[in-house]
Amino acid sequence: MNKDVQIITIEVRRSNSGLYTATSDALDGVYMAHHDREAIVSDLPAVVRRWFKNNRDADVEVFMRPPVPHDGDGFSIPTIPVPAEIAARSLGR
Repeated sequence: MNKDVQIITIEVRRSNSGLYTATSDALDGVYMAHHDREAIVSDLPAVVRRWFKNNRDADVEVFMRPPVPHDGDGFSIPTIPVPAEIAARSLGR
């Protein structure tokens, strides 16, 4: 994993049928769907951790900013994956 801090933007959209979908250009292949807005947000850290483990062989701790609303029912979530060992030291674990 690159040692520089990277911010990943997760884009969430709501369809007319009420289905929320989440994708990110930075996480190639990740596509999530839920009917519950809170469920899609709460599942994001686990999905990001798994993506980094499977694609970069890196254990990360995921820090998320609050959702930023867009026009309509869409929003984005700025997400920062931090190497797990650095997060543990910083958080005093």
